[in-house]
Amino acid sequence: MLCLEVLDKRQSIHALTTLTRLAKRKPESVDKLRAALQCDLPGLAPAALTVARETGDPIGSVLADLLKQAGEIPVELLSLADELPDKSIALQELAYVL
Repeated sequence: MLCLEVLDKRQSIHALTTLTRLAKRKPESVDKLRAALQCDLPGLAPAALTVARETGDPIGSVLADLLKQAGEIPVELLSLADELPDKSIALQELAYVL
């Protein structure tokens, strides 16, 4: 399993950007992106939001799906709603969840 919890924010952004670009080219790779985020969702969510703003989907929709599956959104992630741009197609699903 791919786990990014030992990386700092810059390294996490780089790794998640790489996985997002891979998943864009090869949709069957979305599972790798999902597994990486699941490993430390509260810790990686801010980096994932940065990647979603800069690179676009599928990371935004994967993050939204994982938050939906979690049921209750962790308190530390509620502040992400304030960081969402007003008009963003890539992040509209995440905005709805938060």
